[in-house]
Amino acid sequence: MKHQPHKGLFDEHDVLAKLNALNDLLPRLGRMIDWEAFRPVVEKAFPAHDPRKGGRPPYDRVMLLKVLVLQRIYDLSDDAAEYQINDRLSFRQFLGLELQHRVPDAKCIWHYREQLRKAEVFDALFDAFVERIEAAGLLLNQGKIVDATMVKAPVQRNSRDENECIKQGRAPRGWSPSKARQKDIDARWGSKHGKHHFGYKNHVKVDRHSKLIDNFVVSPANMHDSQALPDLAEDRDAGQQYLADSAYGTPDNHAAMREMEISLQAVEQARRNKPLTERQRLWNKVRSRVRARVEHVFGHMTMCIKGLTIRCRGLDRAHAQIAMANLTYNFQRVLYLNRNAMGNV
Repeated sequence: MKHQPHKGLFDEHDVLAKLNALNDLLPRLGRMIDWEAFRPVVEKAFPAHDPRKGGRPPYDRVMLLKVLVLQRIYDLSDDAAEYQINDRLSFRQFLGLELQHRVPDAKCIWHYREQLRKAEVFDALFDAFVERIEAAGLLLNQGKIVDATMVKAPVQRNSRDENECIKQGRAPRGWSPSKARQKDIDARWGSKHGKHHFGYKNHVKVDRHSKLIDNFVVSPANMHDSQALPDLAEDRDAGQQYLADSAYGTPDNHAAMREMEISLQAVEQARRNKPLTERQRLWNKVRSRVRARVEHVFGHMTMCIKGLTIRCRGLDRAHAQIAMANLTYNFQRVLYLNRNAMGNV
């Protein structure tokens, strides 16, 4: 094979075209999502830059938001994200960075995420995108599915006395400031399907037909699923059905949903000396067949965006990470639902 001795004018373009043919996820994500629509939301988290004061101009804030999306899709730490952006042409293309452009370092990525978290911007980003997909007709609003899944956090190795203090909502005595910074006193142990997990719960409300997440609540893992339902319910859901498993079918939840004109269709559970009737078993089968669609959401988040594992400390940071995972899932789901459309969302 004869090697080309010099770099050609279109070599970089040809390499990117080959990469896009092999995996077109990032090009489609960059093309079909209206990223500029997020700019007013993220800019509110940062003070205005005065060029008269000098100093290096800040990185583009929307570009940094796309870095957080890359981290979620490819399960990258801040240091790994910095390296991969420098190394991969496909990442640079998605971010709009050419070879002569500076790449944000790990500290810059961390600071950007912290600024968004402190300004509570992640919820605003999620809500803004939900409004856009609803305006685009992708949310059918013909029924919702409610469920929760565990989000694993790094397990804490504490003594029994330390755990008792943590359960009471206070830091144990004797912890130095450096040790306390490494401890997560908000995460809890919880069990689901007979397995114990340490971390948090991602409670979601999913559109029945489109399988898009339109609301979520983050809690410690020991919070019962049914307690999040009032926070998931919204006035705009009046007249719709909520499909849920038997854990949600408490008298308080039924009363709260009736007040909001929402029909709570929870799977009915047999009691001692009170077996289910044939009609109840039939209805449970129908409900479960539809309710199982939420497992597709959790399966995608586990396999494709690693959204059910986090590496952070504290409920605030966990909320930010999980919100970003839910938003990234909606991005990818919109790509599938809108795959034949020419416009962006």
